[in-house]
Amino acid sequence: KYLIFAVVLSLVFCTPAFAIGIFEHAESDQYGVKAPGMIVRGVGNVGIAVPEMIVHGYEGTVDGMPVLGTIQGIGEGTVWTLERAFAGVWDVATFWVPNYNGTTPTHESEIIK
Repeated sequence: KYLIFAVVLSLVFCTPAFAIGIFEHAESDQYGVKAPGMIVRGVGNVGIAVPEMIVHGYEGTVDGMPVLGTIQGIGEGTVWTLERAFAGVWDVATFWVPNYNGTTPTHESEIIK
């Protein structure tokens, strides 16, 4: 149990460090490169989905009007969190399909810059 937990945590928290390479692997035409790349990209997207909401909420508060900016940031964060989490779950669920490279989130992450 502890080993599996440690591996999952390491994948989630180390994903920002090598996300660009993993995204390229997930888009590969070679099945042996694509499948693990899609799994890691999916787990990474699910792992950074909730922090995405926090970052958008914070940036909305700092950049916008006091109350309205917070509400707008939380609203944007909720939409992008759901979209990123769905894309991650979809990648993990469909990694095994040949010649299908999954879906990437439609916006650049505020966490991985």
